[in-house]
Amino acid sequence: MQRSHRPNVLMNLLRRTWLATTLFVIVSSAIWWPWLGWEIARDHLVAALLLTPLIWWAAIGRKTPPHLLRGAVAGALTGLVTQMAPHLRYFLPLVGFSRPGDGEAQMVALASVAIYLMIATGAVMMGAVVGLATAAIERRTHLWT
Repeated sequence: MQRSHRPNVLMNLLRRTWLATTLFVIVSSAIWWPWLGWEIARDHLVAALLLTPLIWWAAIGRKTPPHLLRGAVAGALTGLVTQMAPHLRYFLPLVGFSRPGDGEAQMVALASVAIYLMIATGAVMMGAVVGLATAAIERRTHLWT
């Protein structure tokens, strides 16, 4: 019986995304756990574990060798998605909040949106750094071969 030379897709996905996933999980946990506790860190950890491989594979994993700029952009997108995903259930109602005559509630909603935008900005910047570092490590060590 002849064995297929077609690479195993799942093993290829894991091989090309494990470093990015590991770094995003470490950075996310290191940021959220000391500030807000394990419950918040756990939500971000799960989002990073599930979403990082998908985003990294789509942007970087199928192309070899990884380009540094593509790594930074993919990292910024990964950071934004993985760090904002746990907050969507709180953020989306705030964006659509419009009740005429309830000025105090609108100010609280506006302040909350501003905080979420700061989290998103930090996630993009930190994600770009992590993505750049991941692409540089992968290029240097030839993890993509």
